Amino acid sequence: LQLVRRAEGDLGIYHVWPAEGKVAFQRRNSTFGLMDPDWFSEDFWRGVLSEQTTASDAGEGGAAPGAPKPPHVLHLTGITPLIGPRSHKAWWRALRVARELRSEAALAEGDAVAVAARPRLVVTLDLNHRPALGTFEDLWFMVEPHVGTLDVLVLSVGDLLKLGKLLDVPDAARMFLDTEVPKGLPGAPALEAVVRRALLALQDRLGHRAALVVCCKQRDVAPRAP
Repeated sequence: LQLVRRAEGDLGIYHVWPAEGKVAFQRRNSTFGLMDPDWFSEDFWRGVLSEQTTASDAGEGGAAPGAPKPPHVLHLTGITPLIGPRSHKAWWRALRVARELRSEAALAEGDAVAVAARPRLVVTLDLNHRPALGTFEDLWFMVEPHVGTLDVLVLSVGDLLKLGKLLDVPDAARMFLDTEVPKGLPGAPALEAVVRRALLALQDRLGHRAALVVCCKQRDVAPRAP
């Protein structure tokens, strides 16, 4: 909690219409969207991501004797940069510093002391496109320069389709047009096959710069009020 920044105002406002199964999130004028980006300066991120981890960071019981120290995990989403320029700047700085730390670690590979002094860094990003905040193309223009910094890029099936269309990758853009996928659990094997084919094609297009993960979810539809 020592890293939590607090400010006056609403963190965000949710509007819920249960009968319609609709939720709206007001983020643009939230304290998050209007934050001072200097709260999360490059010096802030370098300090946080360079701080050495300890066995206690591994959770209850700690790490086993001889086990490597737990890594720092920097997890981001595609929601943050689309909220506004202030949150975008803080998000961009985190990725910039992560890239610099990766470059410095690569240069220090032959120096055992320097390597031991650096915590491992794992960088993940859940694209999580929200159309109400901006177009998919706008989001991808923000994310694409940082793909090489990521260990894992998480996509939804919808993101996979949009990215296939944007990058002109037919195996992703046409994944449900060229292959029939039954609904529900009976369609799981066919869905896995088309998603796998789409991921391999996108990996080729992106130059295998990060591992790609697809999250497949089927949400239960809430019953409508009578």
